[in-house]
Amino acid sequence: MNKGIWKKIKTSAGTFHALITPAGLARLLFPGSKPETGAGEKLDPSETGKAEAIAAILEKELPLYFEGKINSFTVPVDLTAGTPFRRKVWNRMKKIPHSKVMTYGELAKAVDCASARAIGQACGANPVPIVVPCHRVVASDGKIGGWSGGKGMKEKLLHLEGVEI
Repeated sequence: MNKGIWKKIKTSAGTFHALITPAGLARLLFPGSKPETGAGEKLDPSETGKAEAIAAILEKELPLYFEGKINSFTVPVDLTAGTPFRRKVWNRMKKIPHSKVMTYGELAKAVDCASARAIGQACGANPVPIVVPCHRVVASDGKIGGWSGGKGMKEKLLHLEGVEI
């Protein structure tokens, strides 16, 4: 488990919970979700300032995203909790432009993976959805597909970005 601080981030879509480490945003939980008991070990006092500075970026950017005022994030992300394969997938997802989608198969090709299913599993394990935009990955038939935040939230995010599914 990452050492960090939990912050509540209020947006027009609800209140998110975010785990911030000195390296970046490590977890983003959807409205209605709560941090697991014991999740996020306490930081050393010397590291708290770094995490607070990163939290301030997210506290500004996430609400602006839901207001349609920004279409990308500058908040650093801490993906160290993932396997090397998952980090490769997540880093590639960060490159999918706002208002564009990519299929699981296209993403598999982009990361030199033979299995769209493995890509789906990596998407489902994404610890920082929205900031690492797994909602921009869709099924090969153009349908929305599954999503850790629920299909309703995925549809809302794609609609916010101007994507018609």
